[in-house]
Amino acid sequence: MEICLPPLVNVQISNCIGWQTFWTPTKDNEVISHYKLSNLFNSSEINAISSIPIGGPNVKDELIWPYSKNGEYSVKSGYHLSFSSKQVPPLTSSSNDVNSDQDLWDSIWSINTPPKIRAFIWKACHNIVPTRGTLFSRFHGKFTSGSSCPRCGECYESLEHVIFFCPFAQAVWKISDFGYSPNHRGFPGFAKWWKKLSMLNNKGLFSNGLDLIAFLCWSIWKARNALVFSASSESPFVIWNRANSEYQEFSASVSASVSSNASSFSSSTTALARSWIPPRPDFLKVNCDAAFDPISKQASAACVARDNSGRLIGGNSLLFSAPSALVAEATAIRLGTFFCFEYWME
Repeated sequence: MEICLPPLVNVQISNCIGWQTFWTPTKDNEVISHYKLSNLFNSSEINAISSIPIGGPNVKDELIWPYSKNGEYSVKSGYHLSFSSKQVPPLTSSSNDVNSDQDLWDSIWSINTPPKIRAFIWKACHNIVPTRGTLFSRFHGKFTSGSSCPRCGECYESLEHVIFFCPFAQAVWKISDFGYSPNHRGFPGFAKWWKKLSMLNNKGLFSNGLDLIAFLCWSIWKARNALVFSASSESPFVIWNRANSEYQEFSASVSASVSSNASSFSSSTTALARSWIPPRPDFLKVNCDAAFDPISKQASAACVARDNSGRLIGGNSLLFSAPSALVAEATAIRLGTFFCFEYWME
């Protein structure tokens, strides 16, 4: 089977769709541009090409680096792009049995705790909490003398052992309001355990229970660190009472802050949203905005121009395809700029 393609030497996007099609999308222009593209590309490629904004007839092409604010390449932006595109290899532990998905992410970062506790829960779900067992396995004993639990001295110190299965942790959970007795046999790992709790919390089976559980896990981990680094040992009652009191204090402070600022914040933001600051005399003020559908890649932009007295001078609107919301917003600004230019030319 032979496929013949037309020569594409020095072919530009503007040769196929043209700036008139983008800025004055009449039915005839759209039909002509689609006919040109259909002779060269398939449907998915046509949709991608149609989403590229086209400049005016006197605009020169420029190379733009889309991963920096000024459009210019830098070693820093290239490094960040390279680092973010790398695939992180899966960790071989029960805490990483669950892939990081959006539900797990949302359940962690939506809990009502200080950021350090949310960060700890995130690390626990990804098995990167530096227990003795984890450090010993990853660095082959280079940074730790052993992998056993520093408190009971009998078991491999995994994250699950520290938080759930060490006799000390078992006692803390038992005397807590949860009365929880973790069973080592068949335990799914921290990530699956947390995800199951978040599902129960979303169903309203226990109010704010996930927040207190996060505080308790954090307190157990801090007690382990106090033992390792300061040789300080406290009773399970102290650990539970501290976790509960810190949770109560944090919740009360958040509630007081929200209630005290709610009325003033609401009134100030409402007044700011409804106010319109007029331009100086002999000037026009153009307000522009855009809407973008990430599924269909369809966008719309509009602009409205008013004078110093607030009198409507005119406006414009545009329906187009765009690769992102940022491009749609930029197109809206450009549409307003074009309107001003044409108004003053007239």
